[in-house]
Amino acid sequence: MRNGQDSKPLPEDNLLKILESLAKLCAILAGVLMTIITLLTCASIVGRELVDKTVPGDFELVGLATGTAVAFFMPLCQICRGNIVVDFFTAKAPRKVNAVLDRLGATPVGMPLPQIPDALSKGTINGCVIPWEVVPSVKVNELTKFHAEFDPAGDSLYTTTFVMAMNKAKYNSLAPDLKKVIDNNSGMATSAWLGKVQQGNDVPGRKSASDRGNIIYTVNASEAQEFRRKSRTVEMEWVEDMNKKGFDGKKLLAMARSLIEKHTKTTRA
Repeated sequence: MRNGQDSKPLPEDNLLKILESLAKLCAILAGVLMTIITLLTCASIVGRELVDKTVPGDFELVGLATGTAVAFFMPLCQICRGNIVVDFFTAKAPRKVNAVLDRLGATPVGMPLPQIPDALSKGTINGCVIPWEVVPSVKVNELTKFHAEFDPAGDSLYTTTFVMAMNKAKYNSLAPDLKKVIDNNSGMATSAWLGKVQQGNDVPGRKSASDRGNIIYTVNASEAQEFRRKSRTVEMEWVEDMNKKGFDGKKLLAMARSLIEKHTKTTRA
């Protein structure tokens, strides 16, 4: 997302608070129903033992009330992310990417990249989020007919980072000439080179899909804006998480946006 976007509450934020309040109200009603179910069951048991009578229709009433209580508990369970989700497709993806996919209505699951072809062919997953450069290596261009990409002139779905690090003690144990070799092939220049090499491989990766006649849909600016609006809650949660850890979450987010915009301009130039 671009630097300069303000942090004013969006209509979706207010709607989320309203939904949370309704979900909590439903949960309270479900609790009341469970209490009634318990009392009704106890009354039937006691009546059966003492006077050989039960509450008329107790079995049906308990079944109906139990089903209703479960339904009333579900909204709060969903908001609290309490539902069981199969973790089988995006285990290697950034945690916040999974959160965004969840907000967009997908079920993010994780798996190592080499397992994607088998999962697609068996129907274990319906799609995958990967860069164009790796599409040919896992045969996604052969296993799928439809692809979606964000307009290159705008923002992408997400931004991730790669870190190439060396053990400090091992580096210090090297001879000066070897340290010089590493130093001369490290830093911003090397990072930029690696990034451009990776980005350059997107072109043949995309071509592998278009050459097969696959349909490639480009997410336009208005649709991309909708993605950003729906993922806004993920940003808010991240800022709150950073604040709890003693950092200035809002400042870090603004800095990240600024760096993304700066280096995106450099890359396109």
